[in-house]
Amino acid sequence: YCDALDGKADSVNFGLSLLREVAGDDPALVLLTDAVISKQEIVLEEIARPTPVHIALARVAKVKLPTSIAESDDPLVLHAAALAPNLPVGARIEAAERGLPMGAVSAGELRRLYQKVTFAEPDLANALTRAQEVGGAAARALLYQAAVKQNVPSARAEIIAAAFDAAREDGRYKPAVEAFRPLMDRLPPSPEMVWFALTGVRAYLTLGDVVGTDRWLALLRASATVREEQKPALARVRPLARMLGAGDKSATLETVLQDWRQTLQAADAPGASELRALVNGMFMAVGEELPPGAWDGIVAGPPRNQVMPSPVVWFQFRDSLRALIRGQGADEPMVIGSAGLSGVTRVAQSGDEARDVPPGAARAASYALQAVGNTGPGEQGVSVVYEIVAGLRAMGFERTARRLAVETLIAAGL
Repeated sequence: YCDALDGKADSVNFGLSLLREVAGDDPALVLLTDAVISKQEIVLEEIARPTPVHIALARVAKVKLPTSIAESDDPLVLHAAALAPNLPVGARIEAAERGLPMGAVSAGELRRLYQKVTFAEPDLANALTRAQEVGGAAARALLYQAAVKQNVPSARAEIIAAAFDAAREDGRYKPAVEAFRPLMDRLPPSPEMVWFALTGVRAYLTLGDVVGTDRWLALLRASATVREEQKPALARVRPLARMLGAGDKSATLETVLQDWRQTLQAADAPGASELRALVNGMFMAVGEELPPGAWDGIVAGPPRNQVMPSPVVWFQFRDSLRALIRGQGADEPMVIGSAGLSGVTRVAQSGDEARDVPPGAARAASYALQAVGNTGPGEQGVSVVYEIVAGLRAMGFERTARRLAVETLIAAGL
């Protein structure tokens, strides 16, 4: 890249020949370096294995990038693609929406991209209808711009709810919630907004926001006292709120789980035993005491294969966590998985996660991140997630542990 910028053709050719021997042919890289050196226009139809260097060269050469680059699973590529001016805005939005859950793109950048799409005034005036017609990222951009312009809270809430519904169908719910968050924060949880309460609770649970969850959960709870049809909805979200650390603190875990189980029985939900077992496990992982009968009626089923991280990562995670806890003079008993750590204890916490993290936690935390990997919650085996959640809590990352547990349960269908 640097040699191409300096116009050193011989050095570029030598470097390309070395790369070819190591990793095989890369026609796109050859074309791009040649375009940078020769200043000739080229058409780049495909990049087989895109990297940030391809994007950087294309930007220098003023070459239009193929839209397929937004389909990459590499966070660095998605970050670069979202910022690339030589990529159509629709593809940049796709890259940003894919990269945001990975932490590769900020919600602010996604909002800026939504604003870059040009819509006619009639489209903005009839955004709900028009969004159903266009679909995809264009629909979310249209609804975002319409919500920004809308000053009536109930009308804005209707647009936001439509955007979340469309995003869920496209598998883009989390980035949509992140992008629309500033607009949602300004919605008042008033009696005339009762219809939006469940949407608000779900969104703030996904964000891991205790305050936002509590605001809309209070409205949903008040509505459920006078409207029978709201009670099942309240019962379904209360375990997640409890897991996050939100909701009515006076309600016992036994009541929360019992009310939730009744909604499963009423719906005759498939996979209920598996979901109940996962819920129990996540509550155990965050240190909650399960009530008597929590395991009643749960069918064990046959043994299952589970996705596991590399043994090198997994065993070093367990070893570093055990060494960390052993040296901290912990004061609270804690069960953590089946790694021989049943007697492990947790460092006493003050409620401030920044202060609670003990010295030396970085090593164990970095292995925890590697063990979870880049995949979404629930992709790893349930025993892995259990021990990661319990381990994060043991390290002092209480809020992080609870958020990961909530993400895992949402991904499992709770």
